[in-house]
Formats: sequence, C-alpha cells, structure tokens
Amino acid sequence: MVARVTTSRRSDADEAKLFIEDDVIPSLQKVPGFRGAYFLADREASTGISITFWEDEAAAKESLIASAERRSRAATVTGATFEAVDNYEVIAQTLSVVTEQK
Repeated sequence: MVARVTTSRRSDADEAKLFIEDDVIPSLQKVPGFRGAYFLADREASTGISITFWEDEAAAKESLIASAERRSRAATVTGATFEAVDNYEVIAQTLSVVTEQK
C-alpha cells in the first residue's frame, strides 16, 4: 500500500471541510486503487495535511493527474496553497482503511 501525504495552507478549515466532503471524497471514491483517506487541519496555524491510501505504486501513479486536478480545484475554491506532495510505502498499520472499491 502507498500513502500520499499532501501539506497545505488554508484560509478556513470549515470551508475546506465542505469542499473535501462535497468534491474530494466523492471523486476519490471513483478512482481505481483508492483505499481511503484522512484529512487533518490545524485551525490555529491554518495548515492541513491529507493522507490518501492507494492499493499499490501503480494505483498511486495512475492517480497523479486526477490528484493534481483536485488540488487545482481546491486552490480555486478554498484558497489553499499546496506546499508538498510525497508518496510513502505503508510498512505497518493499526487503523483500517477502505479495502474494497465502492
């Protein structure tokens, strides 16, 4: 499994939450190989971290263009600026992520 970690600066966590729930999550659920995600916010620092989980390296690579498009829409809608996007191999876990495509 692969985790993509994206760090961002946001103007408003509540606005970002609405965009994530209304746009990002539904679009992610349609992507082959998507296995789940966490979206984190530090309201005081106006920063955010998203962690998306992908079945394997191939699925993570296949999602790159659509992921860039989602970040572009987020920047337009919420004013977010994205500072880093990095992929990591998941080597251990204790939390469950989505295991079947909906």
